[in-house]
Amino acid sequence: MKENEREKDPQDQEGESHITNQKEPVISKLTVVVLMILCSASVATSLLALLMLNHFIGATRLAIIRPRDDGSLVRDIIKQADLRLSSSDYETAHLMILNSLKIFPDNAELLNEYDKILSAVISNVDNPQAVFGILNDGETLIIKFMSEAEPSHFLSLNRILKLIRDKRSKYLENMVKYIRKLEEEGNTDRVNLLIRNFLHVFSSSRELTDNIVDLLLKRLERLSALENPSLNLAYVTLEMAVSLEERFALNAVDSTSIKDRIDRINELISDIERKELNKEVDSLCSELEREQLQPYPDMDEAELSAKVQNLLAKAQRLINNPLLENSDRERIYEGMYNVQKAMQKTLEEKSLRNLKDYNRWALEILKVYSQNWKDSQIQQYAKELGQIDTRYLFPEVNVYYNWVLSKIVEKLKKENDLKVFVDTMFNQGKRSP
Repeated sequence: MKENEREKDPQDQEGESHITNQKEPVISKLTVVVLMILCSASVATSLLALLMLNHFIGATRLAIIRPRDDGSLVRDIIKQADLRLSSSDYETAHLMILNSLKIFPDNAELLNEYDKILSAVISNVDNPQAVFGILNDGETLIIKFMSEAEPSHFLSLNRILKLIRDKRSKYLENMVKYIRKLEEEGNTDRVNLLIRNFLHVFSSSRELTDNIVDLLLKRLERLSALENPSLNLAYVTLEMAVSLEERFALNAVDSTSIKDRIDRINELISDIERKELNKEVDSLCSELEREQLQPYPDMDEAELSAKVQNLLAKAQRLINNPLLENSDRERIYEGMYNVQKAMQKTLEEKSLRNLKDYNRWALEILKVYSQNWKDSQIQQYAKELGQIDTRYLFPEVNVYYNWVLSKIVEKLKKENDLKVFVDTMFNQGKRSP
């Protein structure tokens, strides 16, 4: 039996071990299930807490933004915007109302206030850069609001967008009126600056392009009627009109009517150029007539030559102009011929006077010679006699020169003395008239 008991012990141990092994998995699974339940409950609680917190924050924010009395908040916003508007802080007032319209897009009071602000903004015709900046910002923000808003607010926001664009159109009309007023007052520099800076805006509309081109056409019509029109202003006007037409033609199907007015502008430019050319021709011909009558006795040959060259350059520039009439071209040719002839005569007379003075000077030197001089005096005299250039001597003076020279040769009997005399004369610098 002891053996049986011993035999059972291992079996019992195995059985107990088996029972123990069977119980361990049961406890482990239970623990896992409990833990899973607890974790799930914890996550659910956390999520619920987050949802409640989010709801609380949203409710709080809504309570701040939308108190029970929305009208009171709107009136406060409008009051603050009016304060900004009264101090000419258009940008801040504009953004305050526009951002409020994002929250209350259907509020009539805000919409009326926004209309009032935009009306104040577009009244500033002196600073179009600032006006377009505010209008562009407003349009950009409204388009952004429309992309984020609920469908029920789309129509209200679209109405605000239309209001901005209508105000832009109104401002452009005011700008054209303002530019016309400046043009009538003669402030062409300011007009040119506005047209050049906003060429892209004006060229975006046929009506605006027509108005500006008409204004430029009328300016050239006034210029062409003047006695002394500004050709430079005419060219600037043409350049702006052509630029406007080219920009408009990029987006327009038909720009024939504008091109016709550009052709008319070109005709007026040609008329002004002819008028300016005629004025220059008259001025040059008057100058040529004056030059014919002035002898310029104190002016040397180089100065006279430079004067003639200057007149020739003026004449050549006008003669090469294709707009010049043949009759005017003949007037210029005749005037230049007479001037050159008169100046040539002046030069000849001046040259003759100089030649007479030269011969008078040479004659005085020749008269100094005396046959009673000693050889040393004759050698000294060679220095004066050597300065005379016989090429400029009148025949009668040349005869006297040769006579004096022959007497000196007779006087200097020694060959060496004659050589010294000749060398001394040769080494002198020749004087010219």
